[in-house]
Amino acid sequence: MNNRTGKSPRSSSQQGFSYIEALIATFIIGLSLVPAMEALQSGSQGAAINQQQVIDRPLLASKMEQLLASDYSQLGAEVAGTTTPSSLSDTVVSSDGRSLQRQVYLAYYDGEPSDLFASADTGLLWLRVELAGTAMALETLVSQ
Repeated sequence: MNNRTGKSPRSSSQQGFSYIEALIATFIIGLSLVPAMEALQSGSQGAAINQQQVIDRPLLASKMEQLLASDYSQLGAEVAGTTTPSSLSDTVVSSDGRSLQRQVYLAYYDGEPSDLFASADTGLLWLRVELAGTAMALETLVSQ
């Protein structure tokens, strides 16, 4: 089975093959690094957004709790509509130093399928608190 040199015929036919394999492996690793780095980048951006929301959500909730503790007649006097912020809106500074506007929207609510909002007092108020410039908002209904 051995030839004169003492080597098997198989090992001489595969000589130099490891360089091609190394080149192919390097090429495959190089191709997979780009998507891997993009995945890590979007993951780190998501973590930063989450950290910001962890800071902002209690500010939003505290404003909503403050309004829910108010008397219905006080809230009714501030009704401005679904698109106009009421005078109950304010600006706060977050723990990371950003200035955030908490906008409050109040409207009378009647729940009719054709038009959810009423022009006169129905005994039910729609209340929305949102952080301006973000998608963060809380909504609820308040009864008399």
